[in-house]
Amino acid sequence: MQSEVLALERRNVDLAAGTLRLDPGSTKNGAGRVVYLTPEIHRLLTDQLGRVDELQRELKRIIPHVFPHPAGSPRLKGTRRRDFRKAWARRAWRRS
Repeated sequence: MQSEVLALERRNVDLAAGTLRLDPGSTKNGAGRVVYLTPEIHRLLTDQLGRVDELQRELKRIIPHVFPHPAGSPRLKGTRRRDFRKAWARRAWRRS
């Protein structure tokens, strides 16, 4: 696993408590932990989960991942992302 963030599922996010739970074994050092969200991260996660809700309605299925593939081939849409590098490179290219 390249990133603790890519493995996040909705069950790990508690917006009401303002926390994010990383399960034991899912982190780079193997230890679980609780992360307290800053107001900005809370807002960004709320927005992201709203986008996931829209994707669930579109695909008519439950998507457990916080950062699924939003578009692309029907085979990938809604599945767990494995890497952000392509998305970041595409975004950086568009800005230049």
